[in-house]
Amino acid sequence: MLRPYIPEASGNDALMVLPGADIRAAAAAIALGAFANAGQLCFSAKRILVHRTLWRELEPALVDSVAALVIGDPADPATDLAGRIDGDQSVAEAAFAAALAAGGRLVVGRVPAPGETVPRLVLLPREALTQLDLWRREIFAPIRGIALVDDAADAIALANDTPFGIGVSVFGGQPEDHRRIGDAVRVARLLINESPLYQDPHLVVGGVGDSGYGGARPKLEQLVYARRVHTG
Repeated sequence: MLRPYIPEASGNDALMVLPGADIRAAAAAIALGAFANAGQLCFSAKRILVHRTLWRELEPALVDSVAALVIGDPADPATDLAGRIDGDQSVAEAAFAAALAAGGRLVVGRVPAPGETVPRLVLLPREALTQLDLWRREIFAPIRGIALVDDAADAIALANDTPFGIGVSVFGGQPEDHRRIGDAVRVARLLINESPLYQDPHLVVGGVGDSGYGGARPKLEQLVYARRVHTG
């Protein structure tokens, strides 16, 4: 029997940090969720949306969480972040340079030596977001952009500002915020107070928009054949 093929293509997933968030948990989720596998995962957190009232507290927590990542040999189980799979870093580095030139501020990291792996977070100017590849494109590298938001509605609008739609992670917020986000964001999966790397067989594989040619289905359906039994 043939099984349907559900691809999970490129992504530009958002991670939201809203009032009420556990700041340390959110920072740890951003660090690993953005940079694990050298940032080369389709469902990585690629755009970080932070309520502006939380930024002063979140920034040092992010610095600490990224500094705690172990950079090393990918064969070592203790390694969190290894080198990129592909050697061409020109697209990612050009996006990074353009973000800084537009007024972005480097919050975590530094300019790397050629071939060096350095996780970087850039606080992006809101007025320049739509012109920046670090925001518009999937950057398949350990470089991520941060944008400050005014409220959940603002975060929803920015999360939807992409043709991709694998998932969104939300830290904090109230139940009504979660309902609004769930109703409004164009993604295949929504995670509340959970790392974007979280997986279980009941989550979906695939995405919407340019992230999923064929939609999204529960992973369990991809692993087993369904059987229905009816007794009259």
